[in-house]
Amino acid sequence: MQLTVIFQFIFTMPGPEFLLFFGSLIGGIGVGSFALKTLLTQSPRQGRLQLPNLSNTYSALSKIYQIAFLRKGSAGLAETILLSLIQRGYLQRNTQDDSIIEQNPNPPALQDLSAIELEVFDCFSYPMSTTQAFAVPMVQDTVAKAGKHYEDALVANGLLLRQSTLKTVEWVGRIGALTIGGVGLARLGNALAQGHYNILFLILMIAVGAYIPYRICKTDRITKIGKKYLNDLRLAYKGLKEKIKSGSSELRLAGQNVEYLPLVSVFGLSVLADSEDFDTVGKQNRDSDGSSWGCSAGSCGSSSCSSSSGGDGGGGSGCGGCGGGCGGGCGG
Repeated sequence: MQLTVIFQFIFTMPGPEFLLFFGSLIGGIGVGSFALKTLLTQSPRQGRLQLPNLSNTYSALSKIYQIAFLRKGSAGLAETILLSLIQRGYLQRNTQDDSIIEQNPNPPALQDLSAIELEVFDCFSYPMSTTQAFAVPMVQDTVAKAGKHYEDALVANGLLLRQSTLKTVEWVGRIGALTIGGVGLARLGNALAQGHYNILFLILMIAVGAYIPYRICKTDRITKIGKKYLNDLRLAYKGLKEKIKSGSSELRLAGQNVEYLPLVSVFGLSVLADSEDFDTVGKQNRDSDGSSWGCSAGSCGSSSCSSSSGGDGGGGSGCGGCGGGCGGGCGG
């Protein structure tokens, strides 16, 4: 009954009055969408993360992985873990095929690895490319669970929004756009049915009005505080990045280099574009935006395995080793 009264009101209102009403509706929904978005996405507090210490990179791995997850979600975390294992001598390039990565037959002490690092290491008991390895569901679940650990910390510091929050804000925009579009199209249909064709301005209002709440509620996973933090990191490491790209650095990817990991976590694998190892790690992942992990915030990939938060090594997983999963999926 109430819905019928509303539609009668819309259909019978004179043209100028309806345009005024419709404009007010668009403005009200726009303001309401902005208010709800602000309420849902406001940071609990100002976030500050300690910059990784280049002179002691391995003790700062948790921070480095956290930054990588902030920048690119689960995909950024996965590629940084892989690079870390290569750099620290646990994994190596196959001597016959540079595109294949395998375990080092004589790796350093495995007890120095976190649970997530150990599971990724176990996956390479069968030599394979990174594309094959990270297509294994168990690895995806493991990295996603580790990402959840970092996501919690980043959300608490106001640097990142949860995937659930992003979806809620997105639905606010959709509902606003559908409301404006529904009212406008109902009036448009009634006008056409009565033979009125002076409707160009109404069509323009419908299009612009529906776009306004959608655009207002289009939100990035990284908050303004998080973007500022990443920008500060880029500025802090810009000089070192240019030094490596210019070829003036004598550091190497494998061996004693302790500078690449923070750079990769901040800038991505493109910082290694001039190195041979980029052919192995980078070319197979540089087009990835995290979609292969199901989402970019690391909140997906649920599994029955229990997860735990590691210490300096980051989030771990209670799942067993990955050798079986990889063997069946890639090495069998």
